[in-house]
Amino acid sequence: MPLQIPWVNVRSIGAGADRSRMAEGGLLNVGPRSAGADPGPVCYGRGGTEPTVTDAATALGMLALGEVASGVRLDLEAARASVAALGETVGLDGESVAQGVLTIANAQMANAIRSITVEVGEDPRQAALVAFGGAGPLFGTLLARELEIARIVVPATQVTSRPGAFSHRTPPARRRGRW
Repeated sequence: MPLQIPWVNVRSIGAGADRSRMAEGGLLNVGPRSAGADPGPVCYGRGGTEPTVTDAATALGMLALGEVASGVRLDLEAARASVAALGETVGLDGESVAQGVLTIANAQMANAIRSITVEVGEDPRQAALVAFGGAGPLFGTLLARELEIARIVVPATQVTSRPGAFSHRTPPARRRGRW
């Protein structure tokens, strides 16, 4: 029996733990292989060996150093060393590699957004980008610029400094309000 209830089509797009590597001909690739949470990015200090999007962001100073979760502390020098080592294979410095990794990851996420909007007749420029998750707010402005989206929403959480907690239960009073 068909039900007529309000719903929101939510799609999650991410690339934080995607590994970066040089492919044939010196082309930089990002993903689709993931370092996952364990061992995770090199900067987690848990044995990761290939630089990830998180390592690139850390190396460029886009992430605050210190404890991120469960006792994991970001290691800036490990992140910089991992992207520099990747760059050495084709004669690039670490900063250029880190910027390239973020540019590629952003383009991949923008293309994913296009595939779930433009390809079904929706114009992303008319929508608000909801940026949540571990790196959602970090990439939100980059994605919005790429897609010409004028409005970014970072959902409030009970602990506003933790946007990755988007999926926790929101108090009823908040749910009724407008975002």
